Amino acid sequence: MAKSFSLLMPSKILLLSTGGTIAGIAPNEATSSIYQPAQLPIQSLLQSLPNQELELDYQEIAQIDSVDMDFSIWQRLTRAIEEAKGYDGVVITHGTDSMEESVFFLSLVLNPQIPIVLVGAMRPSNAIGSDGSKNLCNALSLATQAKAGVYVLNNDYVFDSLVQKSHTHNLNAFSSPYPLGYVLDGKYYPNHDPKSKITLPLPNALPKVECIYTYAGIEDFALSEGVRGVVVIGSGAGSIPSKLLDKLERLRESGVAIVISTRVAQGRVVADRFIPSLSLTPPKARILLALCLANNKSEEEIKRIFELWG
Repeated sequence: MAKSFSLLMPSKILLLSTGGTIAGIAPNEATSSIYQPAQLPIQSLLQSLPNQELELDYQEIAQIDSVDMDFSIWQRLTRAIEEAKGYDGVVITHGTDSMEESVFFLSLVLNPQIPIVLVGAMRPSNAIGSDGSKNLCNALSLATQAKAGVYVLNNDYVFDSLVQKSHTHNLNAFSSPYPLGYVLDGKYYPNHDPKSKITLPLPNALPKVECIYTYAGIEDFALSEGVRGVVVIGSGAGSIPSKLLDKLERLRESGVAIVISTRVAQGRVVADRFIPSLSLTPPKARILLALCLANNKSEEEIKRIFELWG
């Protein structure tokens, strides 16, 4: 059950916590790169907030390093958001390592009527220059002002589901071709609104979808048993080494869905023999393919859905 943290009204926000660096503790204040994530309870995060005209309810969904994020936690987040009645917005504290995957998953399965904001930190809570409190404060402001949609807030900037983590340590760790806007002194300044796209029903389970990373000289690859989909991470605009093409074609004929992605940071994938990921990164392509397969979409239907999201 959600617990209440009393501030002033008039906005009511649900805060869902999952751990991450924002709840992490370093061995000393001078250290920001070596620390234990997911150590502080959500109550400790709230104590650092200044007084705001908000009423907050909070609920701990998980307490993990976000590299351990999985479908079961995504399910719990989705259901908690769907059950959140009477709120003006939802804020999710989350580790930054897998945040780009979580925001994409939630965008695929939710059709929210309120803002959903994911927020994290690049430095643990007790490090000099920790960014968690400011990010959380800005996320709460965004959740009271933005239009309905799923957002990421990092270092004042606001992004949609196509955001990527682009730096391992910098506070300005996320990037996107089209940032949605920024928050300054508690006010949201939008550049443009998030686009609404087709969503998919939340399944009870996700099928096994694996990623294959190609490189110069690769001759073969192995898949675990029961794989229903493969995302091949090619080079350039989706080029795949010729030695792999016959095996990929046989997998496709056996019913395994094949999506071609790329290791290149920018640009669209072109693939005529298989499903192109277009502008989606390999992790996002994997999530979308898994959801399509869980909802029994055909190859042609999957292509059309990728065209809408990519």
